[in-house]
Amino acid sequence: MPSIVIVAAIFILLNFAGAAHAYLDPGSGSMFLQLLLGGLAAVLVAIKMFWHRIMTMFGLKNQKVDDSDTSQK
Repeated sequence: MPSIVIVAAIFILLNFAGAAHAYLDPGSGSMFLQLLLGGLAAVLVAIKMFWHRIMTMFGLKNQKVDDSDTSQK
């Protein structure tokens, strides 16, 4: 019974909400899309930069042997 009262109260409150008088111009949508695409590009670049470390961390690649230690003089 109390859940019906809560649902009815929420329904009544949502139906009597006042107008927000807010305006979203086309530039806002474009800016949001640019934010999402820029964030995706940043994540992809970060993954590309650390790809070898990520693969060795999961054990999918062997660690690279440094050739400078074995160089002959």
